[in-house]
Amino acid sequence: MSYLRKRLAAERPSLGAVTLLLATVLYIVLTGNQRLWHQVADLVGWSTPAGIATFASFFLFLVSLFTLILAPATHRRVFKPLAITLLLIVATVSWFQDTYGTIVDRDMIRSALTTDALEARELLTAGFAAHMILFWLLPSAAIVWIRIEHPSGLRLAMRTAVIMLVSAIALVATVWSGYRNFSVLARDHGELKMLVNPTYAIYSAIDVMSAGAPSGPSELIPVGEDATRTATPASKPRVVVLVLGETARADHFQLNGYTRSTNPKLEVERVLNFPDVSSCGTSTAVSVPCIFSSFGRDAFDTDDSRRHENLLHVLDRTGVDVLWRDNNTGCKGVCAGFEYESFRKANDTRFCDADGCIDEIMLEGLERRILASDRDLFIVLHQAGSHGPAYYRRYPESFSVYTPECRSDSPEACSTQELINSYDNSIRYTDYFLSRVIDLLRDLSPRRDAAMLYVSDHGESLGENGLFLHGLPYAIAPRVQTHVPMVLWLDESFHAGSVGARACLQQRASTSLSHDNVFHTLLGLFDVQSRDHTLALDVVAPCVESLIAESERFLQDPLTPDPAAGAVH
Repeated sequence: MSYLRKRLAAERPSLGAVTLLLATVLYIVLTGNQRLWHQVADLVGWSTPAGIATFASFFLFLVSLFTLILAPATHRRVFKPLAITLLLIVATVSWFQDTYGTIVDRDMIRSALTTDALEARELLTAGFAAHMILFWLLPSAAIVWIRIEHPSGLRLAMRTAVIMLVSAIALVATVWSGYRNFSVLARDHGELKMLVNPTYAIYSAIDVMSAGAPSGPSELIPVGEDATRTATPASKPRVVVLVLGETARADHFQLNGYTRSTNPKLEVERVLNFPDVSSCGTSTAVSVPCIFSSFGRDAFDTDDSRRHENLLHVLDRTGVDVLWRDNNTGCKGVCAGFEYESFRKANDTRFCDADGCIDEIMLEGLERRILASDRDLFIVLHQAGSHGPAYYRRYPESFSVYTPECRSDSPEACSTQELINSYDNSIRYTDYFLSRVIDLLRDLSPRRDAAMLYVSDHGESLGENGLFLHGLPYAIAPRVQTHVPMVLWLDESFHAGSVGARACLQQRASTSLSHDNVFHTLLGLFDVQSRDHTLALDVVAPCVESLIAESERFLQDPLTPDPAAGAVH
């Protein structure tokens, strides 16, 4: 055995520390940054000497930068573990960047940290495994197998200093010689830095980890402390259901002009459709907290939002009970301290299998829960919706209307039409789910004043321009990832459900709206008054107030016509 061990040791190849460092850097720059190089090539072109020079300068810049960063770690007990860890990060990031067109930034890392086993399993495909074997396991095995030739401590320090000096000089020279082209790329295409693998992913991870848990006092910063409910003559408790959609694209809703019949149920319902709504983020981890925040997208910060109260706290303060039912990966901290029910792993064979449950599971026992209390109630139903990449798992087989479907967890393995077919089937199932919510609320109308608001958290890319899924930084995300559907259904017992208010709402529905409107609209549906309730962002309240004012004016003087109404023909 000792002879064999000596023989194997003698046959192991050896490389100098600096040589192995440069080989590792070149491997990372070449294999882990393919999307970056495609992007740079598209921007600078190959047809001119200037374009080729810019491309070469960018390549030399990255090689010099990575060499400078890694050079101090060439000690044999440090370099191998570090290199293997870096290759793991590089291979993982390159898979998602090259395959789905995503960028691993803060929001993507937050989403990964809040996902569960069911969702993660859909991303761990055979293609991913093959990619990791080829681009991580095999090169890592090579690094382990190679012996590093190390000079004495002083000579190693001198060589390290020399390689760092050469790298620094090359870095400065590259930037200096190509400053004009670099500055143009940096100014006009800031997204390029997000594609540099692994530096941007590591930077984003450090940023997320450094935020950590909220510091300071454990109590949340109050929102809507002055909130009160307007006294109303309503004799019935009020129930408002927010259906929080997942990954639905507005342009795949029949209500918004899509040519396919993806909304056959809603099409015949008396709903208000909002065709121009923008999401707060491109991931669930951002959009869900933002929807319930009072700050709006421009002022919203995911970390800071955890320190503040949200919509649920304001409603609770005014006497509204809160119930959150979830068939997704949780409420992202929004519902902490409130009644929460997860159906993600429910044991009901009518709606569930080993891969999870379809959304109808959330309606089980809901009517009994509503009628169990005489208090006003706000319910959130957080859908699995159209979450990818396994769209075909989001609906029962009876909803396989558009075929052939993509029945794979790897969207890139299907044709574009197959992918769209399975996605549209999931939208059609959401349409059915919403109709069931409406039916449930309509049946309760003798005993409850009811309303339903549906809005998706973000959209989805279905292969356009080589992009799949979602989660791109908002500044560069395509419209399909931020343009979301929103639908409102109101019982006629609501002021806003009357004919006069609906005419006003139809006009407001044609304007550009966003997730910013949801917080204020839901407060309005419960007649909440507060400094934090902005009427201009409330879709419903202005129409109701106008109707009430007109009714009061008519009761005071029924013979005086409304000058704004014009002549009656």
